[in-house]
Amino acid sequence: MTNKIILTLATLAFASVATAGEDGFKISGDVATSVFMESGKGYNGKYPSTGAVNATGAEATENSGDFSVDLVEINLEKSMGNSGVVLGIGYGRMFDLINNAIPSSGPAAPKSTLNLTNAYFHHKVGDTGLSFKLGKFGSGVGYETYNYMNNMNYTRSYSFNYMNPWFFTGVAADYAINDMVSVGLVVANSEDNIDNDDNESKHMGVNATIKPMEGLAIKLNYLNGRTGDATYQNNVRLNGTVTYTMNNTWDFAFHYTSLTIEDEATVSPVADIEMSSMALYAGYKSEVWGAGLRYEMVDDDDLSGQIAGNAQLDNSFTGLTITGWYNIDTNAVLKAEVAQHSADKVGTFLDDGLVADDAMMTYGLGFMYRF
Repeated sequence: MTNKIILTLATLAFASVATAGEDGFKISGDVATSVFMESGKGYNGKYPSTGAVNATGAEATENSGDFSVDLVEINLEKSMGNSGVVLGIGYGRMFDLINNAIPSSGPAAPKSTLNLTNAYFHHKVGDTGLSFKLGKFGSGVGYETYNYMNNMNYTRSYSFNYMNPWFFTGVAADYAINDMVSVGLVVANSEDNIDNDDNESKHMGVNATIKPMEGLAIKLNYLNGRTGDATYQNNVRLNGTVTYTMNNTWDFAFHYTSLTIEDEATVSPVADIEMSSMALYAGYKSEVWGAGLRYEMVDDDDLSGQIAGNAQLDNSFTGLTITGWYNIDTNAVLKAEVAQHSADKVGTFLDDGLVADDAMMTYGLGFMYRF
């Protein structure tokens, strides 16, 4: 808590100094708030739960028809020629998975709180095509991001929430070979979506982006490392995304992620975890209206039940999400969304009567504003 207070004071001090007539300073931010209902229960009323079936059924009531402040973020940026500093503070319910890797029930359960979203220095090395950043920043792994305004759907995919890092704390370098090809390298702390710096666990990743034609982009990621404190797990991620924009009106994307986790504390393969996800996206946008569709298939070969709970071994999920939106103005968007999730195992979700089920439907409204 002390670190959060110091962080807030540092942000305010940075803003007050920079706004005193200085050039190259910019303040930007985002607001996202929503209300979602569900016919079955999963974590945050949107996705398969990390422990939906438990003795108390406490997670079954999570966000059931609640109004939620999902994200309020302020970013401060000071540009200095080819360099710059970015400092971002975020507050909201989306940080549940950052404050605690596996949400818990009861008074200790994570709630909306203050978090550091960005704190990095970036520099472009002249006209060489080389640039780098140092600090904490969005990972850039996957098709979706932690920021609601940047995504096609209001809610996010299972693979984003549970299989990919949201942020990196470390150093990243990118090199644009030409207009078609760029490559990158990242060395960072543990990829866990939790609010700490795990200096004992390092990850290294490489990525490449290829743009063979106008509107088409292919991005590939490989990330390898370990996470943990007293005991460690080796993680290997393969990630690929293909996006295509047609006439600035239609957007299509295909995203694939595979995650393998090997427990260093045991040689038994039962302790290992293998997960993979494939998702298809299609979207239409005009000046006022838009619509987006996401279809995701997830294979969760969680042999020891560490991720999805003991009742959900070797589970498979499918999710169909349809989102429509109305642009109130250039900075404000209202989204309506309905999603249907289903799974192989009956114990994956709880229905309204706290009875184990294999399906869940969610529907709700989200409002976003960018300044």
